[in-house]
Amino acid sequence: MKPNEENGRLFLHLKAAQAALRAALGDALSDIGITVPQLLILRAIELTPAISSAQLARETYVSPQAMVTNVTKLCEAGLIERSKGQGRTLETRLTPKGHDVLERAADRVEGAVRYVTNRLGAETVQMLDAALLALTEALQDSLVTTTTRAWEDD
Repeated sequence: MKPNEENGRLFLHLKAAQAALRAALGDALSDIGITVPQLLILRAIELTPAISSAQLARETYVSPQAMVTNVTKLCEAGLIERSKGQGRTLETRLTPKGHDVLERAADRVEGAVRYVTNRLGAETVQMLDAALLALTEALQDSLVTTTTRAWEDD
């Protein structure tokens, strides 16, 4: 396939949207004292109490090395606590302070969602949500098929 203006624009637009989202949320969370990845980590811990760091890394798309750094910072801030689980696993839970910070952060995120919904319209936001979910699933499926180059046209 020859390069043209249309090739790759979808992924460039997705990357630009991701960067804009991260910057906007980062700004909204700055006075709370957490980063966007830390917000995702806190939310994952809230949804899955006693989650391990390895599970957290997978569920929040953070590298294991970055997870160690983030978990350490969240522990030092008193937002999470870790305790021995089964075997060598350390289980991670939110502290009361962590719940409070997560609640404040959720209000900020909800404000961002309201803003986007007001700008784009509820129907467009619903269509985007469904389309992004379908795209994510297709790309995750491609991880299995790309080893045979099933997604290429040649």
